[in-house]
Amino acid sequence: MHNGCAPKPGSAPPGLPATELAARTRFLLILGLLFVLQLALLAAIVLSLAFAEDEATRELFAQMPGRHKLLLAGLALLLLGLLAAGLKLLFTAYLAPIARLNEDMVLLAANPRHRATAHGAPEMRSLAEKFNTMADVHQALHDEVTLKIELAGRALEEEKNRLAALMADLSLSVVVCNLEGHILLYNRRAKQLLEASHDLGLSAGISAIGLGRSVFSTLDRDLVVHALEQIRQELQQDDDNMGTPVAGFVVTIEEGREVQVQMAPVLDSMHVINGFVLTLEDVSGKAEGEGRGDERPQAFPLMHQERPHFYDFDLFHQPGQTAELDQSPLARISYTVFDTETTGLHPAAGDEIIAIGAVRIVNGRLLRQEIFEQLVKPRRPSSPESLAIHGITQAMLEGQPRIEKVLPQFHGFAEHTVLIAHNAAFDMCFLQMQQAATGVCFSQPVLDTLLLSQVIHPHQERHTLEAIAARLGVPVAGRHNALGDALVTAEVFIRMIPLLAEKGIVTLRDARDAEQRTPYARLRY
Repeated sequence: MHNGCAPKPGSAPPGLPATELAARTRFLLILGLLFVLQLALLAAIVLSLAFAEDEATRELFAQMPGRHKLLLAGLALLLLGLLAAGLKLLFTAYLAPIARLNEDMVLLAANPRHRATAHGAPEMRSLAEKFNTMADVHQALHDEVTLKIELAGRALEEEKNRLAALMADLSLSVVVCNLEGHILLYNRRAKQLLEASHDLGLSAGISAIGLGRSVFSTLDRDLVVHALEQIRQELQQDDDNMGTPVAGFVVTIEEGREVQVQMAPVLDSMHVINGFVLTLEDVSGKAEGEGRGDERPQAFPLMHQERPHFYDFDLFHQPGQTAELDQSPLARISYTVFDTETTGLHPAAGDEIIAIGAVRIVNGRLLRQEIFEQLVKPRRPSSPESLAIHGITQAMLEGQPRIEKVLPQFHGFAEHTVLIAHNAAFDMCFLQMQQAATGVCFSQPVLDTLLLSQVIHPHQERHTLEAIAARLGVPVAGRHNALGDALVTAEVFIRMIPLLAEKGIVTLRDARDAEQRTPYARLRY
């Protein structure tokens, strides 16, 4: 792409819609084939007359006036025109509506409230009406099953809430990880302790820890691995398997604070370690406080709405972010879905990022509490056109950090994940333009919901974020706000995963290859 950037007006590249590009290409190919066949037929007739065995026939053809030959050529062109008109009518009345109706049937699985729009010949309109009648029945059955699942799941949800409440009430900080060090569970005390060791200097709501993120970003990897190996050796020596070994160590975090860590293994049914539990206690200044009976642990208020989202035990089976990531199923990968707001549309001309919003997807679940939201103070004002879209004024940006401070923090938030954005080329261009100034490089794979929409629905005319969300039944709120757009994009991507699977697109490599075959990916700006 020119300058490595894609324009973002309307969240779609310029040019013809994907449907029109594909339909026009097919139409011209078929029309060209018919023209070639017609020329071949005409040539065969001419040759049969010119080289006929009957001498009288040959002489008659040779004596034919030129105007008669021109008349034959005109008739051939007229026939070609009639064929083109008939072919276009066939495409418009039948073939294009059939393709759209096929996509509507696939959409029904992801969005039971989706209905087909009648197009084409009366027969096709009647078929669309029958489809909508079937969709009404499908929606009624879907709503009934959904209600039953909801009722059946209430007891399980209560158990989850009790577990989360128990974790929150523990006097110690608790973190549960898989063998790769990815966090599966944490309580509020652990969040308070570990985030206190990271002076982010940014807005509230940016977490130092989170589900699917690496515990090694806050604790020394070597100490954790050594403790885990010690436990593994003790398990091998314990022939009777009567006890569960525990290992401990003290780690120094930022500002010289000391944290005492106790590690216990998580064992599967075969008594094999598949994760570990860490309990942490801040022991800084503990010696000075010994013998003082009035010291009590700090009490943290409980926030019930946060509890159900603090754990995801399915991550025990995550393979980790390895070189085999391309072969990982889309539903099992950890993602960071992000969006940016900018001063304008031309980073090469000096436009800058003024807001970054991002949210995490882990095991196909949108983690709304795992967010990154930050305004950025630029070195130039927003253009009037951009200001009219995002509404972020210069006054709102006063006192906010520069991109040199924000981007490394966002890089840490997105580490070990696949990036997702809508019209990702635009957002990635702004990130790449800051690489030299910040020393931050986003090298992980990137997926684009704009291109994936074309993969799933090649016969739809619009692939803006609003249009895709409407097709998939995703409510749109907070548009042209970085975090709001990221949340909508995340919901859209989650609903795309089963639709991609129906097309045989299951792994990350499948999705990336499919994106490259879309019409928008072939456009150059």
